[in-house]
Amino acid sequence: MHALPRVVVPLLAVVVCGAGMASPVAANGPFRPLSHMPGRPFYHSYYNSYFFPGFSYGSPFFSPYSYYLPPGWGIDSYGYLKGTAEVIDAQGRYLKNVEDAYLLREKVKAAQLDNRRKTYEQWLWERGNVPTLNQERERAQQEEVRRSQTNPPPTEVWSGYSLNVVLAHAQELLAKGIEGPEVRLDPEVLRQINVISKKNLEAPALLREAGKVHWPAGLENLTPAAQARELRTQVDAVLVEGKRQALLGKVDAGLLRELDRCLDRLKQLLAAKVEEYSFNDYVEAKRVLRQLDDAAAVLREADAADYLNGRYAARGATVKELLDYMTRTGIRFAPSASGQEAAYNALHQALVQYDRQASAKVADK
Repeated sequence: MHALPRVVVPLLAVVVCGAGMASPVAANGPFRPLSHMPGRPFYHSYYNSYFFPGFSYGSPFFSPYSYYLPPGWGIDSYGYLKGTAEVIDAQGRYLKNVEDAYLLREKVKAAQLDNRRKTYEQWLWERGNVPTLNQERERAQQEEVRRSQTNPPPTEVWSGYSLNVVLAHAQELLAKGIEGPEVRLDPEVLRQINVISKKNLEAPALLREAGKVHWPAGLENLTPAAQARELRTQVDAVLVEGKRQALLGKVDAGLLRELDRCLDRLKQLLAAKVEEYSFNDYVEAKRVLRQLDDAAAVLREADAADYLNGRYAARGATVKELLDYMTRTGIRFAPSASGQEAAYNALHQALVQYDRQASAKVADK
């Protein structure tokens, strides 16, 4: 036997050895690449998988252009079904989320409607239980009457506020035919009571006593003393002349300007002494100046004479007669002047006695 060439022997050995083993190529046929171009995927029937470039397997059974894809990366029948199931599951979750969103939106709408209904029910409750503006006004009036009847502050009595509150309440009852008892009034008390018409807002207390102004210490101690004394004298003279002209029918405008000038100068002098005066002295001085302003305001009115001739005055032997007169003339109480506080306190007690007993008749009905 002739010796085989040295190259043939190894090849035969490979063939013999390969015949004794289960080759994937022998069992499944030759490897069929999808393309012989590098970078293209290859399919092998034995592995039932595609092989992609970038993952070299290094097997002699594979084409030099094929590359192996690691396990789990291939597209086989199991992987295809698993991916399909995941897509279906994701679609199902999406549809469920959409329906949940619709349901949540409907719940929000239902909650909004429920809130609107509760808001309306609350409004109905408030309309039926919360006092109206008119009821609040009536309640406030009743509180004012109660306050004015039960020991109000002295300043409210002297300012005429408490007297006017009780007066209005008694006049209201009298208009309904409800009268109180007969309460007598002292003529001397009525003589010291100041009244004003409805259109006038200030009191003419000093005008009725023109020439007899009681100057408090705060206005007598002003500096410069000579100038302050001259101003006080001028004010007294102007008030006397103004009262005389008012009774004749009309007050001269130049006289009123002179009165305003004197009062303005007195206010300036008082402001310069504010840090040197005590609180009481300063308040009393301001009070008298305010009353002087009131007198000047009355002199400007066309009916100034009515304050001086007795038409605008408190009249009546009893409280009922006083109510009738003040209702007929349309006047009401004005603030007191210095020294009239006791008269105002006495009149307040008489009005309260009458009004309380008249109110008791309403309660009995």
